[in-house]
Amino acid sequence: MKDIDKVCKRIEDFIAKSVKEFKRDGVIVGISGGVDSSVVATLAVRAIGKERVFGLIMPERDTAKRNLEDAKMLVKHLDISYKMIDLSKILRPVGIYRKIEAQVMRSEMLISKAKRYFSSDVPGEVFKDTLVGMDNKWIARGTAFYRIKHRMRMVLLYYYGERMNYLITGTANKTEFLTGFFVKYGDGAADVMPILPLYKTDVYEIARYLKVPERILEKPAMPDLIRTVTDEEVFGLKFPVLDEILRSLDNGKSVEETIESFPDVDAAVIRRIYDMHHESQHMRSLPPYPTNCFVES
Repeated sequence: MKDIDKVCKRIEDFIAKSVKEFKRDGVIVGISGGVDSSVVATLAVRAIGKERVFGLIMPERDTAKRNLEDAKMLVKHLDISYKMIDLSKILRPVGIYRKIEAQVMRSEMLISKAKRYFSSDVPGEVFKDTLVGMDNKWIARGTAFYRIKHRMRMVLLYYYGERMNYLITGTANKTEFLTGFFVKYGDGAADVMPILPLYKTDVYEIARYLKVPERILEKPAMPDLIRTVTDEEVFGLKFPVLDEILRSLDNGKSVEETIESFPDVDAAVIRRIYDMHHESQHMRSLPPYPTNCFVES
């Protein structure tokens, strides 16, 4: 990436301007221990000062211990105020941990089934099916089990954000946005999305520039609330290749043109990426509504 300093400065200016335009006193960020939330929180500190940035750490039963440790490390590294809330205490009364899909997703003995929730012989096949309605009821239940965690996080972010008069600052990146690799009304909801123009590889480059702790940079990216599977396993591609394919899509190239440009990548995987983009269009748009409900008499 060229002119990283300028890119960071523009994002910082955007954050500071948004706080002013929304008439908020600061920003609140959900800290997961991953690179995206680390970059957003760091840029927010640079934009408006550590005293006006608040971190919310929300682990639950299935959160990897390392992610929780890294989230705590990040807020201490930035010296920002934070609060930690155990989502398990909120989710348990709802009853989701008693459901069979919860046991399957957690059991080490059934790890292969948990992996197939997001991946299959054709990488991304099962995940793509979760972007719209599906006939497989087990996968549908597993999807609901996973997504309620993200949506509960967003409920808490908005509760504390509005209580403190802070701006809810999302952490989604462009790689996730274009493929639907986020939860609708979960981590896909926020007042602002500062790093949405950045592909995942851009986020890592900026993270190194910002000196995000190496421990966070060196671990593989993975869905924070599902163990055993990494982001790259879902897509069947390393991020540098995936992002180049998405740039091709974003530049208006057809799937056939993109397949020709990447002869070393399985054509079925590239088609799956394009399918993910198509199937997730509803996640990037406002809910549809009728446009012809008033009929002239």
